[in-house]
Amino acid sequence: MINNFYKTSLVYKVLGIINSERESLRNDLVAYSNDPVRYNRRFNMLIHLAQYELNILDKIKNFETDQHKDLTDNTFHHIRGEIMSIVDRDA
Repeated sequence: MINNFYKTSLVYKVLGIINSERESLRNDLVAYSNDPVRYNRRFNMLIHLAQYELNILDKIKNFETDQHKDLTDNTFHHIRGEIMSIVDRDA
C-alpha cells in the first residue's frame, strides 16, 4: 500500500490547478456577462470542471499501488492536460 503522502501531494497539486482555473473562469463570467454565448460557455466549463474535480479526487482516493512512481509527475501532467482540455477557451 502506498504512503498517503504521495496521494496528498498529488491532490494538493491538482486542486491548485483547478482552483486557479476556477478563478479564471469566474473572472471571465464577469467580463463576458453581456455576451450570452461566451457566458454560457464559461458557465458550462465551470460545471464540467466541478464534475471532473469530484471524479479525479475519488480516483486518487481509491488508487491502490505499491509503487509511488505511479503517482509522480507523469500522472500529474496527464491530469493537468485533462483539466486544460476542459477549460480550453479556443475549442
